[in-house]
Amino acid sequence: MGFVGASDTHNSGFVFDEEKHTGKVGVHDFDPGHQAFYYVRVLENPTCRWSPWDAVKAGVAPRVSLPATIQERAWSSPIWISPGS
Repeated sequence: MGFVGASDTHNSGFVFDEEKHTGKVGVHDFDPGHQAFYYVRVLENPTCRWSPWDAVKAGVAPRVSLPATIQERAWSSPIWISPGS
C-alpha cells in the first residue's frame, strides 16, 4: 500500500493501492440514517508547464519568473446521501 491520508475535519482516510492503481476512501463514522453529502477532490502529479517546453524548442533559457511545473486540481459534484429515499 502507498499513500494513506486523512481529513482534518472528518474521520476518513484514503488508501492507494500502487499495484492496482486504485484508491479507496473509508468514512469510519458514516451513519446511513444521517443526511449528508460528500465530494471527491483530486490532485494531478506536477507536470511541466507549456512555457519551459516552448523555451527548449526555441533554444532559449526558460523564464525564471514562471514556475517550471503546475499541478492541476479537480473536484466532483456533491454526492448526496438521503436516508429512506
